[in-house]
Amino acid sequence: MRAAVPVIVALLLALAGNAAARESCLKYEEDVVNFTGPILPVDAQRNGRNVRYWVLRLPSSVCIEPGTGRKDPRERSIHDLQLAFPEGSPYYGIYKDMVDGRTVFQVSGRLIRARAARPVRPVALQVDNLVPKKGH
Repeated sequence: MRAAVPVIVALLLALAGNAAARESCLKYEEDVVNFTGPILPVDAQRNGRNVRYWVLRLPSSVCIEPGTGRKDPRERSIHDLQLAFPEGSPYYGIYKDMVDGRTVFQVSGRLIRARAARPVRPVALQVDNLVPKKGH
């Protein structure tokens, strides 16, 4: 039994290393990133008002590192992103009836630290483009 312990420990370490290697590391605000996944509506309170946020569910977890010269914290195992839209963005009006957690969207933009007083997720995607994936 004692001979099996080092083998089990080595196997566990190898599995942990493989999991870390699979996790893609991205940087805040430096590159445009593209994701595909369902968007879920999340209701929250902000300044005493009900607010609806959209959260993109990622197909696999990612880690995010600070960009050049930035002090944002490193985030590990991010599974979803709060979506942030520029002022006057038409996406909410166009797609609000399709955001149900089942419809899959293709989304592109830059990763930012969520800046709301009480963000629903620590990391947000500043959306440049949002379209439903064809066939969904």
